Amino acid sequence: MELTGGGDLRPVLAGRCLPGCRACLNVCSFSNGVYDPRPINERLYHDGREQAMKFHENIGWHLACAVGHVRSGSDRAAAASGGLATWCLQRLLKERLVDRVAVVKFAPARNGALFRFVAIEDPAEVAKASGSVYCPVDLSDVIREVLSKRDTRWALIGVPCVCGAVRQLRNVQARVPYLFGLACGMYQNSLYTEFLLAKSGVRKDDVSRITYRKKPETQPVSNYVFQARDRLGRQGRAIQYRGVPHFLGRHAHFRLDACNYCMDVFAESADATFMDAWLPEYANDTRGTSLVVLRSRVVQDLLDAGRAEGALALREIDSRHAASSQATHVRRKQELIRLRCKSAPVRNSGNSVSFLERLDWKLQRRTQRASRRAWTAIGRRFGPDAYWIVMLPLVVPGIVIAQCLRVQSRLARLLRCIPSPAVIKSR
Repeated sequence: MELTGGGDLRPVLAGRCLPGCRACLNVCSFSNGVYDPRPINERLYHDGREQAMKFHENIGWHLACAVGHVRSGSDRAAAASGGLATWCLQRLLKERLVDRVAVVKFAPARNGALFRFVAIEDPAEVAKASGSVYCPVDLSDVIREVLSKRDTRWALIGVPCVCGAVRQLRNVQARVPYLFGLACGMYQNSLYTEFLLAKSGVRKDDVSRITYRKKPETQPVSNYVFQARDRLGRQGRAIQYRGVPHFLGRHAHFRLDACNYCMDVFAESADATFMDAWLPEYANDTRGTSLVVLRSRVVQDLLDAGRAEGALALREIDSRHAASSQATHVRRKQELIRLRCKSAPVRNSGNSVSFLERLDWKLQRRTQRASRRAWTAIGRRFGPDAYWIVMLPLVVPGIVIAQCLRVQSRLARLLRCIPSPAVIKSR
């Protein structure tokens, strides 16, 4: 995998392939055009393996959903949300259920990538790698390490498409007995990080640390902060998520093209999927709260033991409530997928697609492509302000459409609250 000038990780041919070889395509989550995780989810967690499994249209087959956090204040503060993912990885190492865990960590490489998967054996080192990373990462190095160490058991954590690809690697299944996923709405390429570094005043070549999700002290936890530090220890300007980062993500600036063809929000091929508890009752807790979808009895038992020991605050919630925490991403990835690919599986077919949503997708498609050109040609040289000037013809319509969609959504919720004439008559 090579990092292109446009910020994407792309496969390149190294050596020779045998005629008709499909080894890479058989693993790639997007080789069929659309990544639908449901077949893998059913094969792993439904086909007669566990009688207690439940099904939810958006989440797939699962055992249970739970919400909570670690009780250690320092561990919770360092985590992206409530710290459950880090705690589970550490517990797997402490219980000797695995020998190593593979996590993403800041580690600049020769090809220009700032992050990579690393193998960790010490539970204390796992805590140092906690926190979310919004940058594409190559998995091949750690997979080669997994294959080379035959007697080593691994746990690996990644976004949905990474989990799906690992599940397709038949020769690593026995060596990776625990696969953890992260809920994902979409992803941006490495230009997103370049842009935020420039906005914060830290040069990419001088950066020594990047924190995408520093928790705010006084504002809602969803308004987390991007902050970087250079080699001399100087902190860059803090950038609140509800400003530039949210705008870039909402309007598809630097979006990875594969994300337009992914239906997996809840990492359905993972033994456990971790995410923020974006629910009203946890919105004002600045310390962060985790939500987890459980598909492995072993992981469920680990969490139950942690709760019994007093290490975790945890309670089970209904799967419908869990799915509602990612409602926006479910709408875009599972219900509006037919906008982007006509051959995609149909889910929730009763929900119609509005004209505004069609218009929004067409504009996002143009923005996604134009943002790469604008940053590489203008932004890298003249900075973020010059980038916005170049992108203005797409930025203004995007803002207008987003506002109209917001009004449309509020009207739809209002209309659902008004009883129909038939209901009024029956009363």
